[in-house]
Amino acid sequence: TGTREYFVLRGGVLRIRQSPRGADVGAVYLAALGSEVTLLANSMLQIQCRVPHAQEYMLAATSEKEAEGWHDAIKASIKSEEAKMQGLLQLLDNGCTMHKYNYSNSKRSRRYFWVSQEGKELCWGRSKGDASGDAQSVNLRECIGIIYGPMTTTFQRCTSMEDPAWTCFSLLFMGRTLDLAVAGDLQVHAWFLGLQNLISQHGIGSMPIMSEAQFIARKVQYKLMAVAHSHGLVLGRYLIAQIKEAAANRGLGAGKAPTARGSGITLVGGGQLAKPMTLLGPLAVKASSRQEGSKREKKRESMANVIDPATANRLAELR
Repeated sequence: TGTREYFVLRGGVLRIRQSPRGADVGAVYLAALGSEVTLLANSMLQIQCRVPHAQEYMLAATSEKEAEGWHDAIKASIKSEEAKMQGLLQLLDNGCTMHKYNYSNSKRSRRYFWVSQEGKELCWGRSKGDASGDAQSVNLRECIGIIYGPMTTTFQRCTSMEDPAWTCFSLLFMGRTLDLAVAGDLQVHAWFLGLQNLISQHGIGSMPIMSEAQFIARKVQYKLMAVAHSHGLVLGRYLIAQIKEAAANRGLGAGKAPTARGSGITLVGGGQLAKPMTLLGPLAVKASSRQEGSKREKKRESMANVIDPATANRLAELR
């Protein structure tokens, strides 16, 4: 573009900013297969990546030394992310037990899941390589994307979730979803990021990619929300209460509302969680109507006591 931009390389993601401490305006995901960096003449760098779609960046460094430094750092990051992803994909190939939620009734069933066909199929059955005829599979080349958390209709229709929100994720296909939950931090980390990588290679969609740092932050958010809800509070109100309690324990006293550090934004949140509405049955409605009727009669009698008899008789005739 010819504009001067700032780049931050962290966790396999090259973040693009307009200022050193500004918000991200773009990102290059180096963890995907096919990412490359090339050092060109005149302190130029060429970066190519394929996720979430084919992209190419031409960057001009201020000096040859700076260009070489960035080239070596980006190349090392790509190599590190590829090795890390190979470890995750090995766990997917070995497979593990997960809960599959049924779309028709949102009930869950326990199945063993694994990937096959060089990462192009996700299979499940009572055991790996189930030969009883119960094994099923989906083609990841038909997958549109993957989302983290209990976000789909199948999860939302559950009256009570048996799995924590941070263990859930869904694969999106045309006209359907595959909704899963896996126990354990290591397993959900491997399955979500590993499947996201496979879908970005073989799938038909181009959904935004969630970096490892973003995934961890979202997982922590889900865990904090679960703790807040167990206290009957929304997350914002729970965090404020915890900050106030910590301040009181340190003898800081009650001050102004806490703010996000460095942002000047006041932390606000709702109060207690909303309670379900109670529907009145027919008998309750009739009883309520009778009570309202008796209240009106008493009010008429009280009014009759404060007005003269002639006016009272006239009002009775009008009624």
